[in-house]
Amino acid sequence: MAKIKHIISADQFDPLVLEKIFEEAEKIRKTEEGSLDTLLENKSIALLFWEPSTRTFLSFYNAILKLGGLPIPILNAGKFSSAIKGESLKDTIRSAADLKVDGIIMRHNQEGSAKIASDTMDRYAPKIPVINAGDGKGEHPTQMLLDIYTIWRAKKEELKEGKLTGALVGDLQDSRVLHSDVKALIKYKTRLILISEKGNNLPKEILEEMERKKIDYIKTDDIKKFAPGIDFWIFTRLQTERRGAYLMERKEGIHTQLQRKFNQRFGITESLISKMKNDAIILHPLPRVGEIPEWVDKDERAIYLARKENAESQVTNGLYLRMALLKMIFRKTKTQAGW
Repeated sequence: MAKIKHIISADQFDPLVLEKIFEEAEKIRKTEEGSLDTLLENKSIALLFWEPSTRTFLSFYNAILKLGGLPIPILNAGKFSSAIKGESLKDTIRSAADLKVDGIIMRHNQEGSAKIASDTMDRYAPKIPVINAGDGKGEHPTQMLLDIYTIWRAKKEELKEGKLTGALVGDLQDSRVLHSDVKALIKYKTRLILISEKGNNLPKEILEEMERKKIDYIKTDDIKKFAPGIDFWIFTRLQTERRGAYLMERKEGIHTQLQRKFNQRFGITESLISKMKNDAIILHPLPRVGEIPEWVDKDERAIYLARKENAESQVTNGLYLRMALLKMIFRKTKTQAGW
């Protein structure tokens, strides 16, 4: 099994690799704060974020610090870097390499940007890894890792045996989180219920892969119909920022109206939650904008945020997972092969 350097797509991870990452995250979870590995000591990692972020940015920033490294944040890079002057992505990446950063974690508004960055590094500075923290409506592989890790912690054996049914609810077309999550869940043979409005579908290439792998899936716009048989739910907001005409015209009222209508059909209601299995789990990559009301937070099935201190939390899992990922990328082995 070859050592993975860049993290660009969920396609890179099979269940064996995922298991190793999850086990590393579990070790970190159990480690006392003062005895954490300082693997990243004297290493600087640039956080180049063209798009806004709360959890992905903070968890990577904190993960780097906890491992002894130095994060270099450039938020809103489209305005607060030379990109606003017309600098190309390739030149930005080459400049970071020339300035001797040890790694780049990048969020960009254009699909395919992470691949451009990693290809550029391979040509000019092949020792520097690039981690995709979201590329437009393309993918978000580290969110996939923490989502699957959260499911793995709750339902490990059923996941590994292909016995789970999962619901993916929301913007199937434009949610990079769902795109990456599906690519991983296909490898676990998970039965999938895809819930969204008619015409809002996963990208064609992902659906074709599901067909090739003979994945049992159903696309529906009826959120309640299959609820009693679903083991885990992943909700997402409507990605209004990907709907260019509205964004360019800055019709904020239309954005709000679209989201409200979407939430009424594909958000959590008392009626829906009463139909959910008692041992189901509810995930959301956040931010939420009304599709999961705050009253749901008190339900034991809701694990996107902690209900109390030290309770299970998808967000906290993201910190441990990203620490594990950084350790496994930067760890040196005698053979430089395998995780």
